[in-house]
Amino acid sequence: MWQQLQDNLTATLAQIPASTMDAMASALHQAPAIFCVGLQHNHMLARSLRGHLMSGLDKPIYGAPAAGETIEDVLARIAPRDMVVLFALGGIRADMAELGERARKLGAKLICITDTASHAPPSDWLLRCHTTPHAAEVRHLCDTSAAQALAYGLAAHTIQWGAIPFELI
Repeated sequence: MWQQLQDNLTATLAQIPASTMDAMASALHQAPAIFCVGLQHNHMLARSLRGHLMSGLDKPIYGAPAAGETIEDVLARIAPRDMVVLFALGGIRADMAELGERARKLGAKLICITDTASHAPPSDWLLRCHTTPHAAEVRHLCDTSAAQALAYGLAAHTIQWGAIPFELI
């Protein structure tokens, strides 16, 4: 079980060059506002990223959709040059894919973080996390550990942008 967790994390991070992390961190740092988006277990990932980013950036950072908020409500707040980070592990609902596509049409940049098998909307950056279950007993759970590590790394790199170079391993 422990080995599979390590393998998922290593496989996820190894596919993302430092230059990609630099580009995403720069875009997040320069964006007027950031929208961290996810539903179900992806909502937890979006809220975690939002919390990390809020601790070091002085700009609006939203967790979306908020309770009672529709996709239209979220889209009404997105402006050109904003960033949308869409978590879609375990598949993406049509309305979330539409949010990503429409946000890009509004001029926002999109980072989509999903698993290796799920459909993803057209994105400026597409990051695929390895989510192989650790054991048969937990096969029904979506392993979000690699996405959680990725979200932390992305937030840390964005906050310290320009200070210490970020290393993936």
